[in-house]
Amino acid sequence: MKEKAVVKPGDILLFKAPTTTDIISSNASLSLIMSGQVLSALARRSKGGHYDTTHAAICTSYDENSTPVITHFTGAVNGSESVKLNDYMGDSDRSYLIFSPKDQPLREKIVEEALDKRYHSQKYSYIGTALSLFSLNKKMTRDKREEATFCSAFVAKVLRFIGINLGLSKDCTPKSLEAALRKSDKFDKKHHLGKGGTQKIVDELNNEIDRLSIGNDNAKSKAKSVKEILDKVLSSTKYKELDEESKAIEVLKHTLPLLALHTTKGIHLMKPNSYRKIKKLAIRKGFASGEVIEQTQVDTETKQVLKKSRAAPKLRQKNLLIGSK
Repeated sequence: MKEKAVVKPGDILLFKAPTTTDIISSNASLSLIMSGQVLSALARRSKGGHYDTTHAAICTSYDENSTPVITHFTGAVNGSESVKLNDYMGDSDRSYLIFSPKDQPLREKIVEEALDKRYHSQKYSYIGTALSLFSLNKKMTRDKREEATFCSAFVAKVLRFIGINLGLSKDCTPKSLEAALRKSDKFDKKHHLGKGGTQKIVDELNNEIDRLSIGNDNAKSKAKSVKEILDKVLSSTKYKELDEESKAIEVLKHTLPLLALHTTKGIHLMKPNSYRKIKKLAIRKGFASGEVIEQTQVDTETKQVLKKSRAAPKLRQKNLLIGSK
């Protein structure tokens, strides 16, 4: 089995909201951040970032038990805080993205800068956090270690002081930080999928299969096709040897094309509920829509299943078959 995603000093962590349910079920501060970032998405800002990326931190060391320690800004304390990653996560089912520097010297510079005592002495800026939700993300005209800051602005500032200017504002949101890091060529990206890992996606797929199984004939046919190919993926030797991130990608790329099938006749303005539900869960686990889901290539085996489906002609329309050209 491949080694799972491991957090190392110098890695930048972008945390997703600690629940996969609606915005209103999160606490007040996270709800505000997500709501503000939804509005920014409507204005087509920070393309490549997602609204439920709500916190940013930097791994700066390991403790005596080789547990990663992160340094971040949080309203719970004044100044930056270094805390064990496990303690920060607690019991929450929280996934996160890991942006790993491509070379060791860059790792060392990030850690050294993040631990600068001038950051430790500063307060968390609630005003800055609020402004970040509505700022136009203009490039920084001034950048001081000594001024109050908050989580995503802290990370952007650390990178700026070591010579990596992501073109972000002084009050950048976690969403805009994510978008900028995805575009940077200085980092590799990995996923921590949260509790349950890929199994949560599989469980939700089985729920959708059960729901479709009590529908019309097309729905039942769709459920059968998804079940067959999902079982085949999960039982394969190749799948069992993959790490969690690769397992999730393998499950998604085989099942999403089938879930995109409509089971009723007529013009459809949106893709089916089953497709949108699984896609939403995948995004909440850190996968960008354009990165994995929309550009997933349909393999030969899945294409054969699609051809057998009564609804397949609808899927062959332009831009409807995921990843097809």
